[in-house]
Amino acid sequence: MKKYIVFDSRNIEVGRFETEQDVLQGLRLPIRSTDYVRLCCKGVIKRLNGYKIVTA
Repeated sequence: MKKYIVFDSRNIEVGRFETEQDVLQGLRLPIRSTDYVRLCCKGVIKRLNGYKIVTA
C-alpha cells in the first residue's frame, strides 16, 4: 500500500496519509475523484490546490 506525504506551498509537511481518499478528506478538498491525487504524485499536475503530493 502506498503512503502519501503532503506539503503546502512553503514546502512544510502537512501530513502523511495511507490512501488517496484519506488525502482528499484530510485536506478537505472538494474533489471527489482520486485520479487527481495519482496524477499529482506522478508529476503530471505540479500542485493540487497549493499542496504538493509525493509518494513515500
